[in-house]
Amino acid sequence: MSNQLLVRVADPETKIFTGCHYEDPDYKLKDNETLEAIPDGLRPPYKLVNGNWVGASEEEFDQSFPLPQGLKEANELAKQKQLSQQQFAASMIKKVAKLTVDNATQAQVNVNAIKDIAKLKIELAKLTVQSSASSSASESNSASVSASQLTSGNESVSQSISNTKSMEGVSQNV
Repeated sequence: MSNQLLVRVADPETKIFTGCHYEDPDYKLKDNETLEAIPDGLRPPYKLVNGNWVGASEEEFDQSFPLPQGLKEANELAKQKQLSQQQFAASMIKKVAKLTVDNATQAQVNVNAIKDIAKLKIELAKLTVQSSASSSASESNSASVSASQLTSGNESVSQSISNTKSMEGVSQNV
């Protein structure tokens, strides 16, 4: 069978493909037969024209192979669903594009805010340096005042403690 030929046969009057069969290599083809394969992509019914296969037009195909009403309705629903999905996808693509633009805008706002924060930190550092320089001078003056206040404060605390002890002794005697 490996050395046999596959002969494709068309109806002698309508030239529509009817089937195929195997023959020996020395077989003589008839007018309604060919060794040519039916090309992919053609729609039935296939017709043999001048030794070549020709596919049916859309109308011929629909007449030869009518779809049941239920299948027609299902196809229509599928088309509507596909259109709806395409519209949804387009809507989502628009939203993603808008969010991308919004994201870029927000990134620019963030960059500007970071720059402003850096400037404020520099100004704060300058003010802190100036403030610490002026407070160093005033701290030396207040340190001498605090020492004298501390000394007099210690004396008053000592006086208060001795008064309290005296009072305790008096209350124990009574």
